[in-house]
Amino acid sequence: AVLIQSIPLPKQILSTNQSLKLSVFGSALLFGILYIATLAPGLLPADSGEFQLVGATLGVAHPPGFPLYTLLSKLMTWLPLAATAAYKINLLSAISSSVTLGILYLTVFRLTQRHLAGLTAVLSLGTATTFWAQATTANIRSFTALFAALAIFALIRHEQEKEHTDRYLILFAASLSFGFSHHLSLAFMGLIFGVTLIAIDPKFFMTPSRWKRPF
Repeated sequence: AVLIQSIPLPKQILSTNQSLKLSVFGSALLFGILYIATLAPGLLPADSGEFQLVGATLGVAHPPGFPLYTLLSKLMTWLPLAATAAYKINLLSAISSSVTLGILYLTVFRLTQRHLAGLTAVLSLGTATTFWAQATTANIRSFTALFAALAIFALIRHEQEKEHTDRYLILFAASLSFGFSHHLSLAFMGLIFGVTLIAIDPKFFMTPSRWKRPF
C-alpha cells in the first residue's frame, strides 16, 4: 500500500476544454476531408448549376435570390486553386457542412457532457445520404442547416447559463436573422425556437430593456 501511494499518478494530458476543442475541430476536419474527396468535380445541372453560374458572375438566382450565398460563392472563386469556379463553389458546401457538424458536436456535448454522444450525432448526420449529397454540390441547403444548428446551439447555451447575460441570445438573433434572409423555410423552426425561448427564459419577454441588444 505504501508503494502504491508513492507512485505518482499521471497528470491529465488535456483539459476538458482542450479535449472538447480538439474533438470539435477534429470531427469537422475529418468530414471536411471526406466531403472534399467526394466533391462534385465541376459544373452541375438544375439549381446547382444555376448557383454556380450566379456565384461566378454575381448574378441573381431564382427567388428569394440568396444574396449572402451568392456573395460568398463569388469569394470562393477567388481562391488561388488550380480549379474551375464551379468546383470552388461546390467547395463552399463542403466547408459549411463541416462547420455545421462541428457545431452539432459542441451542442450535443454541452447537453450530455459525453464525447461519445457528440461523435454519434456527427457520424449519424454527416454520413446521412441527403446531408452528404448537399455537402458535395453547390446548393443553399447547407447554409440553412448551418444557421439552424447555430440557433439551436445558442438557445441551449442560453438555457445553461445560470445568469442570463444575453450573449447567446445575441448569437441566436444573429443566426436567425441570417437564416431568415437566406431562406424563409427557417421561419417554421423559428416558431419552435420562440416557444422554446419562452419556456427557458420567460422573463426576457417581460423585460423590454433586454430586447435592445438581440434586436
